[in-house]
Amino acid sequence: MSVAGNPVDILMIDDDVDVCNSTKLKARNANIRITHFQTFEEGFAELEDNHIYKAVILDGRGLMNDAQEREKSSFVHASIEKLNELKFKHNRMLPFCVFTAYLDDLKESLEGRVRIFDKDADDYDEMFQYLKDEVDQLPETKIRAQYGEVFELFTLGYLPSSKEKDLISILRNIDSNEERVIKNNAAAIRTFLEAIYKQLKAIDKNLLPDEVFNVNGNPVNLEWTYRFMSGLNIKIPSGPEYVRDPIFPTHISWIVKMIKETTSATGSHDYHFTVTNYTLKCLTLGLLDLLLWFKNYVIEHYGMKV
Repeated sequence: MSVAGNPVDILMIDDDVDVCNSTKLKARNANIRITHFQTFEEGFAELEDNHIYKAVILDGRGLMNDAQEREKSSFVHASIEKLNELKFKHNRMLPFCVFTAYLDDLKESLEGRVRIFDKDADDYDEMFQYLKDEVDQLPETKIRAQYGEVFELFTLGYLPSSKEKDLISILRNIDSNEERVIKNNAAAIRTFLEAIYKQLKAIDKNLLPDEVFNVNGNPVNLEWTYRFMSGLNIKIPSGPEYVRDPIFPTHISWIVKMIKETTSATGSHDYHFTVTNYTLKCLTLGLLDLLLWFKNYVIEHYGMKV
Protein backbone atom coordinates (compact mmCIF):
# COMPACT_ATOMS: atom_id res chain seq x y z
CA MET A 1 0.00 0.00 0.00
CA SER A 2 2.80 2.44 0.76
CA VAL A 3 4.79 1.64 -2.40
CA ALA A 4 2.52 3.27 -4.95
CA GLY A 5 1.35 6.84 -5.02
CA ASN A 6 2.60 9.39 -2.55
CA PRO A 7 5.98 8.89 -0.85
CA VAL A 8 6.19 7.56 2.69
CA ASP A 9 7.42 10.33 4.99
CA ILE A 10 10.09 9.15 7.43
CA LEU A 11 11.91 11.19 10.07
CA MET A 12 15.60 10.48 10.60
CA ILE A 13 17.61 11.60 13.64
CA ASP A 14 21.34 11.46 13.01
CA ASP A 15 24.06 14.07 13.56
CA ASP A 16 26.05 12.87 10.52
CA VAL A 17 24.80 15.17 7.75
CA ASP A 18 26.63 13.26 5.01
CA VAL A 19 24.98 9.97 6.02
CA CYS A 20 21.57 11.67 6.13
CA ASN A 21 21.98 13.23 2.69
CA SER A 22 23.10 9.91 1.22
CA THR A 23 20.15 8.13 2.85
CA LYS A 24 17.75 10.74 1.45
CA LEU A 25 19.01 10.19 -2.10
CA LYS A 26 18.81 6.40 -1.88
CA ALA A 27 15.35 6.59 -0.29
CA ARG A 28 13.87 8.31 -3.34
CA ASN A 29 14.18 5.09 -5.33
CA ALA A 30 12.09 3.35 -2.67
CA ASN A 31 9.38 6.04 -2.79
CA ILE A 32 10.41 7.31 0.63
CA ARG A 33 10.85 10.96 1.58
CA ILE A 34 13.22 11.53 4.50
CA THR A 35 13.41 14.61 6.68
CA HIS A 36 16.37 14.64 9.03
CA PHE A 37 17.31 16.32 12.31
CA GLN A 38 20.60 16.15 14.17
CA THR A 39 19.51 15.89 17.81
CA PHE A 40 16.94 14.11 19.96
CA GLU A 41 15.53 17.46 21.07
CA GLU A 42 14.99 18.75 17.52
CA GLY A 43 13.78 15.46 16.09
CA PHE A 44 11.14 14.72 18.68
CA ALA A 45 9.91 18.31 18.76
CA GLU A 46 9.23 17.96 15.03
CA LEU A 47 7.69 14.53 15.46
CA GLU A 48 5.24 15.76 18.09
CA ASP A 49 4.26 18.83 16.05
CA ASN A 50 3.91 17.15 12.67
CA HIS A 51 1.84 14.06 12.00
CA ILE A 52 2.96 13.46 8.42
CA TYR A 53 5.69 11.05 9.52
CA LYS A 54 4.93 7.34 9.32
CA ALA A 55 8.22 5.92 10.65
CA VAL A 56 11.53 6.89 12.28
CA ILE A 57 15.20 6.04 11.63
CA LEU A 58 17.46 6.46 14.68
CA ASP A 59 21.23 6.72 14.90
CA GLY A 60 22.88 4.26 17.28
CA ARG A 61 24.92 6.93 19.03
CA GLY A 62 23.63 10.48 18.90
CA LEU A 63 23.23 13.89 20.47
CA MET A 64 20.47 14.75 22.90
CA ASN A 65 20.74 18.50 22.15
CA ASP A 66 22.96 21.12 20.52
CA ALA A 67 24.96 21.65 23.71
CA GLN A 68 26.18 18.04 23.74
CA GLU A 69 29.54 17.63 21.98
CA ARG A 70 30.03 13.86 21.93
CA GLU A 71 27.68 11.20 20.64
CA LYS A 72 26.40 8.78 23.25
CA SER A 73 24.47 5.52 23.10
CA SER A 74 22.09 6.90 25.73
CA PHE A 75 20.55 8.76 22.79
CA VAL A 76 19.09 5.62 21.20
CA HIS A 77 17.72 4.28 24.49
CA ALA A 78 16.03 7.62 25.27
CA SER A 79 14.62 7.69 21.72
CA ILE A 80 13.13 4.20 22.01
CA GLU A 81 11.59 5.13 25.36
CA LYS A 82 10.08 8.27 23.81
CA LEU A 83 8.63 6.34 20.85
CA ASN A 84 7.09 3.80 23.22
CA GLU A 85 5.59 6.68 25.20
CA LEU A 86 3.98 8.03 22.01
CA LYS A 87 2.60 4.56 21.33
CA PHE A 88 1.20 3.67 24.75
CA LYS A 89 0.24 7.08 26.14
CA HIS A 90 -0.81 8.88 22.96
CA ASN A 91 -1.91 5.99 20.73
CA ARG A 92 0.54 7.01 18.02
CA MET A 93 2.25 3.98 16.53
CA LEU A 94 5.43 4.72 14.58
CA PRO A 95 7.57 1.88 13.22
CA PHE A 96 11.25 2.59 13.81
CA CYS A 97 14.69 1.10 13.40
CA VAL A 98 18.30 1.85 14.31
CA PHE A 99 20.83 2.60 11.57
CA THR A 100 24.29 2.48 13.11
CA ALA A 101 27.99 1.98 12.49
CA TYR A 102 28.31 0.56 16.02
CA LEU A 103 26.38 -2.63 15.48
CA ASP A 104 28.58 -4.88 17.63
CA ASP A 105 28.61 -2.42 20.53
CA LEU A 106 24.84 -1.93 20.61
CA LYS A 107 23.51 -5.30 19.56
CA GLU A 108 23.33 -6.82 23.04
CA SER A 109 21.52 -3.87 24.67
CA LEU A 110 19.07 -3.44 21.78
CA GLU A 111 18.40 -7.06 20.83
CA GLY A 112 14.69 -7.86 20.95
CA ARG A 113 13.75 -4.19 21.29
CA VAL A 114 14.36 -2.84 17.82
CA ARG A 115 15.50 -3.87 14.36
CA ILE A 116 19.12 -2.78 13.75
CA PHE A 117 20.72 -2.08 10.38
CA ASP A 118 24.42 -1.70 9.73
CA LYS A 119 25.67 1.49 8.06
CA ASP A 120 28.92 -0.21 7.11
CA ALA A 121 27.07 -3.05 5.35
CA ASP A 122 25.12 -0.65 3.14
CA ASP A 123 21.79 -2.06 4.39
CA TYR A 124 19.68 0.68 2.78
CA ASP A 125 17.37 -1.42 0.62
CA GLU A 126 16.64 -3.92 3.37
CA MET A 127 16.00 -1.11 5.86
CA PHE A 128 13.64 0.75 3.52
CA GLN A 129 11.68 -2.40 2.76
CA TYR A 130 11.41 -3.27 6.45
CA LEU A 131 10.02 0.16 7.31
CA LYS A 132 7.55 0.18 4.42
CA ASP A 133 6.31 -3.28 5.37
CA GLU A 134 5.84 -2.12 8.97
CA VAL A 135 3.99 1.02 7.84
CA ASP A 136 1.69 -1.07 5.65
CA GLN A 137 0.60 -3.06 8.70
CA LEU A 138 -0.49 -0.01 10.68
CA PRO A 139 -4.25 0.36 11.18
CA GLU A 140 -4.10 3.96 9.95
CA THR A 141 -2.40 2.87 6.71
CA LYS A 142 -5.21 0.41 6.05
CA ILE A 143 -7.79 3.12 6.82
CA ARG A 144 -6.11 5.54 4.40
CA ALA A 145 -6.16 2.87 1.70
CA GLN A 146 -9.82 1.99 2.31
CA TYR A 147 -10.95 5.62 2.13
CA GLY A 148 -8.28 6.86 -0.25
CA GLU A 149 -10.44 9.29 -2.21
CA VAL A 150 -11.37 11.09 1.03
CA PHE A 151 -7.85 11.13 2.48
CA GLU A 152 -6.62 12.77 -0.71
CA LEU A 153 -7.94 15.93 0.97
CA PHE A 154 -4.92 15.97 3.24
CA THR A 155 -2.44 15.15 0.49
CA LEU A 156 -3.81 18.12 -1.43
CA GLY A 157 -3.54 20.30 1.66
CA TYR A 158 -7.23 21.20 1.77
CA LEU A 159 -7.44 20.46 5.51
CA PRO A 160 -4.67 20.52 8.15
CA SER A 161 -2.87 17.33 9.17
CA SER A 162 -4.42 17.58 12.65
CA LYS A 163 -7.81 16.86 11.08
CA GLU A 164 -6.36 13.81 9.33
CA LYS A 165 -5.41 12.49 12.76
CA ASP A 166 -8.97 13.17 13.96
CA LEU A 167 -10.49 11.39 10.97
CA ILE A 168 -8.31 8.33 11.46
CA SER A 169 -9.39 8.18 15.12
CA ILE A 170 -13.06 8.48 14.11
CA LEU A 171 -12.78 5.68 11.55
CA ARG A 172 -10.82 3.40 13.88
CA ASN A 173 -13.73 3.61 16.32
CA ILE A 174 -16.59 3.37 13.83
CA ASP A 175 -17.75 0.01 15.27
CA SER A 176 -17.54 1.01 18.93
CA ASN A 177 -20.53 0.52 21.22
CA GLU A 178 -18.98 2.37 24.17
CA GLU A 179 -21.02 5.39 25.18
CA ARG A 180 -17.90 7.47 25.87
CA VAL A 181 -16.36 6.70 22.48
CA ILE A 182 -19.62 7.37 20.64
CA LYS A 183 -20.00 10.79 22.28
CA ASN A 184 -16.35 11.68 21.74
CA ASN A 185 -16.53 10.68 18.08
CA ALA A 186 -19.73 12.67 17.59
CA ALA A 187 -18.03 15.74 19.05
CA ALA A 188 -15.00 15.21 16.81
CA ILE A 189 -17.21 14.87 13.74
CA ARG A 190 -18.83 18.22 14.53
CA THR A 191 -15.44 19.96 14.45
CA PHE A 192 -15.12 19.12 10.76
CA LEU A 193 -17.99 21.48 9.94
CA GLU A 194 -16.03 24.41 11.33
CA ALA A 195 -12.81 23.20 9.65
CA ILE A 196 -14.49 23.02 6.23
CA TYR A 197 -16.08 26.46 6.55
CA LYS A 198 -12.78 27.99 7.66
CA GLN A 199 -10.96 26.44 4.73
CA LEU A 200 -13.58 27.65 2.24
CA LYS A 201 -13.23 31.14 3.71
CA ALA A 202 -9.44 30.93 3.41
CA ILE A 203 -9.62 29.79 -0.22
CA ASP A 204 -12.20 32.40 -1.24
CA LYS A 205 -12.73 35.26 1.21
CA ASN A 206 -15.79 36.40 -0.76
CA LEU A 207 -17.62 33.07 -0.63
CA LEU A 208 -18.91 33.45 2.93
CA PRO A 209 -19.83 36.99 4.08
CA ASP A 210 -18.14 38.03 7.32
CA GLU A 211 -21.53 38.79 8.92
CA VAL A 212 -22.60 35.18 8.35
CA PHE A 213 -19.29 33.51 9.07
CA ASN A 214 -18.30 35.32 12.26
CA VAL A 215 -21.01 36.45 14.67
CA ASN A 216 -20.44 38.20 18.01
CA GLY A 217 -16.81 37.13 18.08
CA ASN A 218 -17.54 33.43 17.57
CA PRO A 219 -15.06 31.85 15.12
CA VAL A 220 -17.73 30.18 12.98
CA ASN A 221 -21.50 30.40 13.27
CA LEU A 222 -22.51 26.88 12.24
CA GLU A 223 -26.22 27.66 11.90
CA TRP A 224 -25.95 30.76 9.74
CA THR A 225 -23.12 29.34 7.66
CA TYR A 226 -25.14 26.19 7.05
CA ARG A 227 -28.17 28.26 6.00
CA PHE A 228 -26.09 30.41 3.66
CA MET A 229 -24.43 27.35 2.06
CA SER A 230 -27.87 25.75 1.64
CA GLY A 231 -29.41 28.77 -0.08
CA LEU A 232 -31.76 29.56 2.79
CA ASN A 233 -32.70 33.16 3.61
CA ILE A 234 -30.67 34.84 6.35
CA LYS A 235 -31.57 38.13 8.02
CA ILE A 236 -28.65 39.55 9.99
CA PRO A 237 -29.80 41.58 13.03
CA SER A 238 -29.12 45.25 12.18
CA GLY A 239 -27.65 44.05 8.91
CA PRO A 240 -28.45 42.84 5.41
CA GLU A 241 -30.64 39.96 4.29
CA TYR A 242 -28.86 37.29 2.30
CA VAL A 243 -30.59 35.33 -0.44
CA ARG A 244 -28.50 33.26 -2.82
CA ASP A 245 -28.41 30.02 -4.78
CA PRO A 246 -27.32 27.04 -2.69
CA ILE A 247 -23.69 25.95 -2.68
CA PHE A 248 -24.43 22.61 -1.05
CA PRO A 249 -26.27 20.06 -3.20
CA THR A 250 -29.56 19.14 -1.54
CA HIS A 251 -28.35 15.80 -0.17
CA ILE A 252 -25.18 17.37 1.28
CA SER A 253 -27.28 20.12 2.87
CA TRP A 254 -29.38 17.48 4.63
CA ILE A 255 -26.25 15.60 5.73
CA VAL A 256 -24.76 18.77 7.21
CA LYS A 257 -28.02 19.55 9.01
CA MET A 258 -28.10 16.00 10.39
CA ILE A 259 -24.51 16.26 11.66
CA LYS A 260 -25.07 19.73 13.13
CA GLU A 261 -28.32 18.91 14.93
CA THR A 262 -27.42 15.40 16.07
CA THR A 263 -24.03 16.33 17.50
CA SER A 264 -25.58 19.32 19.24
CA ALA A 265 -28.06 17.01 20.96
CA THR A 266 -25.61 14.25 21.87
CA GLY A 267 -23.13 16.80 23.20
CA SER A 268 -25.63 18.25 25.65
CA HIS A 269 -25.39 17.25 29.32
CA ASP A 270 -29.20 17.29 29.43
CA TYR A 271 -29.54 14.64 26.72
CA HIS A 272 -30.32 11.37 28.49
CA PHE A 273 -31.34 9.12 25.60
CA THR A 274 -29.15 6.23 24.53
CA VAL A 275 -27.04 7.00 21.45
CA THR A 276 -26.23 3.76 19.65
CA ASN A 277 -23.49 2.68 17.27
CA TYR A 278 -25.97 3.05 14.41
CA THR A 279 -26.07 6.79 15.09
CA LEU A 280 -22.27 6.87 15.15
CA LYS A 281 -22.09 5.07 11.80
CA CYS A 282 -24.68 7.43 10.32
CA LEU A 283 -22.66 10.48 11.42
CA THR A 284 -19.36 8.98 10.25
CA LEU A 285 -20.59 7.99 6.79
CA GLY A 286 -22.28 11.37 6.43
CA LEU A 287 -18.98 13.06 7.28
CA LEU A 288 -17.16 11.01 4.61
CA ASP A 289 -19.68 12.09 1.98
CA LEU A 290 -19.35 15.73 3.07
CA LEU A 291 -15.55 15.58 2.90
CA LEU A 292 -15.67 14.01 -0.56
CA TRP A 293 -18.03 16.75 -1.77
CA PHE A 294 -15.74 19.41 -0.25
CA LYS A 295 -12.68 18.02 -2.04
CA ASN A 296 -14.46 17.86 -5.39
CA TYR A 297 -15.99 21.32 -4.94
CA VAL A 298 -12.60 22.93 -4.36
CA ILE A 299 -11.06 21.13 -7.34
CA GLU A 300 -13.97 22.03 -9.61
CA HIS A 301 -14.26 25.70 -8.66
CA TYR A 302 -10.69 26.63 -7.79
CA GLY A 303 -8.64 24.17 -9.79
CA MET A 304 -6.56 23.20 -6.78
CA LYS A 305 -5.18 19.86 -7.89
CA VAL A 306 -1.84 18.25 -7.23
